[in-house]
Amino acid sequence: MSENKELDPKEKVAVHSTRNVFWDGVGRVKTGYNIMTREKAEVWLTRNHTRLATPEEVSREFNLIR
Repeated sequence: MSENKELDPKEKVAVHSTRNVFWDGVGRVKTGYNIMTREKAEVWLTRNHTRLATPEEVSREFNLIR
């Protein structure tokens, strides 16, 4: 992967939320892992109860890594 490559806003990412939240005009996140586009994640990551989750931690959570 090239470091100069632009990030695709439609790429799917995982966002972890510590709360269930509905944000009018943006959508909803539930407690735990939420899969969404990078574009939508950029909006949610402005909130203090969310963070970007790594693929490894999502795999561990759902027992995909042994």
